[in-house]
Amino acid sequence: MRILSIDPGHNNGWAIFDTKKNPPLTHFGTAVGNKLLYALLTELEMDEEFDGIKYCVVEDYINRPPKAGGFDHSWDKGKTHRVIGALDFWCYENSIELVLRQPMLKPAAYGQLGMVYQKGKKNMHHMDAIVHGYSWLLDNKYVEKKDVLLSLRGKK
Repeated sequence: MRILSIDPGHNNGWAIFDTKKNPPLTHFGTAVGNKLLYALLTELEMDEEFDGIKYCVVEDYINRPPKAGGFDHSWDKGKTHRVIGALDFWCYENSIELVLRQPMLKPAAYGQLGMVYQKGKKNMHHMDAIVHGYSWLLDNKYVEKKDVLLSLRGKK
């Protein structure tokens, strides 16, 4: 089974997992701006690595008021919301189940993988996508923790 995991926004981290492979992580990267969406709508649909994706695991994004720990969204164009909306439509069109995961899960997900989450660290979009994907696979018992830990350390 294949899943696509995405950390959406202006910089979109992405990762592809195939539970039939060891290690299951097969590809990952960061796409700036709308390049991820264009790729999904064109190149990725033609690439055999993307055939058979069953789930698209996406970090959700909710506008929380500043008093609740959010930040001011005045004049924000809603880039992340638009990316998630486009992914929702792409999933619908391709019969892929969209799974939204809350950002508050990141510290626990990093810990689940034996890593430390560093809030505010820049250019971690691909790693966030990898962590969300592996964490979801572990939570749903598609992979075993020992295999994930070994693959993150570069061993099989």
